[in-house]
Amino acid sequence: MAKKMGTVVACLVAIGVGVYLALPKRQIPKIRAADYYRPWVCEACGHTFRGPSAQGMLACPQCGKKRAVWSVVYTCGKCGAEFEAYRARDYSGTDPGTDEAGEPVVPATYYKRAGGTWTTNRDDLGTITCPKCKNADPATVTEKRFAPGGGGGGGKR
Repeated sequence: MAKKMGTVVACLVAIGVGVYLALPKRQIPKIRAADYYRPWVCEACGHTFRGPSAQGMLACPQCGKKRAVWSVVYTCGKCGAEFEAYRARDYSGTDPGTDEAGEPVVPATYYKRAGGTWTTNRDDLGTITCPKCKNADPATVTEKRFAPGGGGGGGKR
């Protein structure tokens, strides 16, 4: 009887090891700071690059001027196009921020279309429309996220 029980236990252990080895390995994904980088555009020279989310403006790696702002990218669910919908700079939480002329600004997030004027109300920019297929359906024209898991900041606050 003891010999039978030993055989049963050995079989169960062998089955358990086999199942464990057959299961897919779940590894914790390695998250790098670059996974959270977002697109920026320099308003002085037009250079685009990826950089960390930050408040205010960044120095452009090409011209060196502190005139780079977030480039908020949208994706069209109808035709697949990716496009810059608007630009943003975040001064919320700063005490106080300064604009490109060095003048103090009210702590808030500012938005504008390329070539337009800055506003603190994202709705002032109007409807986001795909430039390729003219789709303006908010259910299918959505902001592209720049972080694992769909986070990434930016957009309407």
